[in-house]
Amino acid sequence: MNKIDWNQSYNNNAKFTPVSEIVLDKLKLRGKQALDIGCGTGDLLRQLAARGFDITGVDLSSVAIEKAKEQPGTFIAGDFMDADLSGSYDVIFINKVLAFVDDKKAFLNKARSLLSPEGKIVIITPVLHEEYKSKYSQRLKNISIGIAELKKLLPAGWSEVDLRYFDDYGHELTLELYK
Repeated sequence: MNKIDWNQSYNNNAKFTPVSEIVLDKLKLRGKQALDIGCGTGDLLRQLAARGFDITGVDLSSVAIEKAKEQPGTFIAGDFMDADLSGSYDVIFINKVLAFVDDKKAFLNKARSLLSPEGKIVIITPVLHEEYKSKYSQRLKNISIGIAELKKLLPAGWSEVDLRYFDDYGHELTLELYK
């Protein structure tokens, strides 16, 4: 993962755009086991628990994980690539994390290896479109992935679920892919 001081961000009470209930409804989530990679303080996991999921979260920030542990669930502080996760998950969220991953292919392969046979991965990420590159702020460039790169990383069978526009960072794409 890129070297960002996530603990400092969470000590400063960083807030991130929540996943909307509308997007969660569009995903038609099924199953019982949910994993959120880059779970932060567990906001998305709270939403998933309210929908009946048993929740597991992984985050680089030990500060965020301590805050997430205020709710029932399994929480791991550390790098997802080093995390000792067993079992399988019906849904795995990668929410605004992919841009910070160095080896995106290995990261996605590990996530796919943890899916149940009918499970799905949900990727939510700000995206950059090459034709508008000059208009993006440096902040947006730092938190986004290029749409062409993203499409190259994804195996066949992925689909777009939602596209939202934000004044402060442009497009946010929600994708789902299956094992």
